[in-house]
This record gives sequence, C-alpha cells and structure tokens, in this order.
Amino acid sequence: MSDFKRRTLLRFFLIAAATASLAACAAPMDDPTYAELRYNDRPPIRLNVAAINVTQSYVSSAADPYVDQLFPQPPVKAALQWAKDRLQAAGADGSLSYDVVNASATDTKLPRSSGISSLTTVDQTDRFDLTITVKLSAISGDSQHRGSAQVTVTRAQTINEKTTESERNTVWYTMTKDAMAELDAKLSAQIDDNLAWFRQTTN
Repeated sequence: MSDFKRRTLLRFFLIAAATASLAACAAPMDDPTYAELRYNDRPPIRLNVAAINVTQSYVSSAADPYVDQLFPQPPVKAALQWAKDRLQAAGADGSLSYDVVNASATDTKLPRSSGISSLTTVDQTDRFDLTITVKLSAISGDSQHRGSAQVTVTRAQTINEKTTESERNTVWYTMTKDAMAELDAKLSAQIDDNLAWFRQTTN
C-alpha cells in the first residue's frame, strides 16, 4: 500500500473517531428513574375503627408559581400513599378520616447577577418551597371517644443556573422523600399522643 493511501485511510479513521466522540458527547443522558415512595416496609398502625376514609382537600394548581404537579413523585400522591400503607382499620365500629390539606410546592425566581460579576458568578436561579399538611380525626362508634391530629412538614431548596432538568427532578424527588420521612415520624407520634384511645398495640 502506498504512503498516500495509508495517509488517506488514517485521516478517514481519525475523522470517523472524532465524529463518533462528538456524537457521544452530544447524546442526551437518560433521565434517572425514581422509585415510587411507599411506606409498607414499616409495621401498620392498627386503629380501633371499622373504617378509614382517605381524602384530599388539596387540589394541585398548574398556575405559577406552583410546580408540585411536575414532581417525579407528586407530594399529594405520596401523602395519600402513606395513609394507604400505614393506617389499618382493626375495630368493630367507629371511623377515622385522613385528609391531605396541603401538598404544594412553589417556584420563586431569584435575582440574577448583572454587569461584569455575571460573567464569573454562578447564580442561584430558583427556590423551591414544599409544604405538606395532613389532618386526622377519629370518632368511636358510640361517639364517646374522639381524637384529632394535624402535622405540617416543609422543605426548601435552591438550584443554580447550571442545574439540568434531570438534576432539578432529582432535587424535587429528594424534597418529597425527605419531607415524607419527617411526616411519617411526626404522624406516628401524634397518633400515639392524640389518638391513644384508638391505637391498638396488639392483635
């Protein structure tokens, strides 16, 4: 093979390799998958009622500044799932109501740098605020015993101008997951304290 042909083939392979490398860099990364938030890995909270009614007063809004409907795991869905996974009716009569009062998340746009400083500053562009509130109320079959509890948890997180959509979704998922972990602990304690008559500790 002549030197000319060798140089031509070498140039072809170098161009092909460079093109493949650029294509790989330009290819979008797959979005991460997010596990459904479930709470059935914990023991059920057995209650001396015959029925548990799970409802949501909160209705998500698509209008600014609300963004909770865009979360990989919407907070309202996680709050409803908690009741389905953890609360268990174990009585002959009476009822308990579980209502998701609030499960909102808002996006506040933050001020940006201007002038020369904007060239070297990575600005925080958005602050997300999440609030989840649930309310429980119980009444015995003879109406002689009543109890109620209400818990609110909040989370706040900022992102910067370099945050990708995938990274932002992970921030949202983590906010919901962490808020629900706190809600789980606080609700369990509130039920023990405020609905003690309805709490069954044995089968």
